[in-house]
Amino acid sequence: MKQTCFILLLILLNSRCTSKFEVKEDEVAVTFNNTTGEVSQDVLRKGDYEIGSSEKVVIFQTDPQHKDFSFDFLFKDASEGLIEFSIDYTPKVDSLASFYRKYKTTNLPVTVEIEIKSTVRDIALNLTKENIDSKIFFMTIERALDSELRYFIDIDHFSPKRVKYQ
Repeated sequence: MKQTCFILLLILLNSRCTSKFEVKEDEVAVTFNNTTGEVSQDVLRKGDYEIGSSEKVVIFQTDPQHKDFSFDFLFKDASEGLIEFSIDYTPKVDSLASFYRKYKTTNLPVTVEIEIKSTVRDIALNLTKENIDSKIFFMTIERALDSELRYFIDIDHFSPKRVKYQ
């Protein structure tokens, strides 16, 4: 009796249990192995899917995003500045598995915000307020953002507003 129960338990544990899930419009999903942490290369688009019991699903929103920025930064000489600009961007759907693999989050907007602020602050650290031209500063930022984030988002529009020196 004990042996039969043990065999049934082993069969039950070894059987492939699956779960169903739906990916909706303006979403994509990425799966990863819950045991190994390995992220699938495939990005799942709108539709119904099944996954095994050892897999987990993360969902990304793919609709275009708008973000207004206003934050302080430091120049090379430790003087302060304030910058304001906005961007419109769209996630690159096919790269979201790589994004999840690198950042271990589905919160693309927050990660984009952190990366953009970091990039702007890195650029400003090479300048002083005496040798800065706002137009060139914004052009440098726009080029750098396109370079830093090009794998994960398309920047649809960059709108410079102002740079203030304190």
